[in-house]
Amino acid sequence: MTAAPPSTLRLILVPTIITALISIARLGLEVAGTIPPTSGGALHPLGITWLALVFGAWFGWRLRRADSSPRLKPAWLWTLLGLAAVAGTVVWQFSGIDRTDTSPEATARLEAAIGVIVMVSAAAGIWAFVVWTRLALTLLLYAIPARLTVVALTAIAHQAGWETHYTKFGPAGLEYDFAEAMQRAAAAQLVFWPLFTVVAGGFCGAVAAALARRK
Repeated sequence: MTAAPPSTLRLILVPTIITALISIARLGLEVAGTIPPTSGGALHPLGITWLALVFGAWFGWRLRRADSSPRLKPAWLWTLLGLAAVAGTVVWQFSGIDRTDTSPEATARLEAAIGVIVMVSAAAGIWAFVVWTRLALTLLLYAIPARLTVVALTAIAHQAGWETHYTKFGPAGLEYDFAEAMQRAAAAQLVFWPLFTVVAGGFCGAVAAALARRK
């Protein structure tokens, strides 16, 4: 007899705690000078970007083993289309942009590119809900507290005057006053990154679910 799917709170509780602890550890190590405070995090292994993939796979595995089925099959293929659309848009929009140029014109071009990426990511996120609603919702509810933690750490780091990637923005590592820094942090952490979590984590979850079904 197949067990009922676990509650969403039970699924995301431990991953949320692990993610918060890693974010706090990253801040502490940057302040201590162990990790360079490169803007954007420079895809350092001690970061929470990767966790969207890891926990996305975990959520998909658990949900499929409990007989939670995607609406569209094969889910991994449909979610791959959304992920490919986002990845392709990022490459397209960032090609030809000098990420070290901090002139107003370059900044405007970069912000316009980010706007296009966010719109495509939003469409891909909606598509992820169509493909597998329960997995997409689980990922979204995991992403929100994870990213709220980053916003809180940004506020703490800024007020303390610490040099950390949490208070640097864009490829050029621009720094802003507290109000603008918090606005930008909230926009990035509560819009783009939850969408990324749903889209990229949804693909990993669909792949893991396909493997779980073969067991």
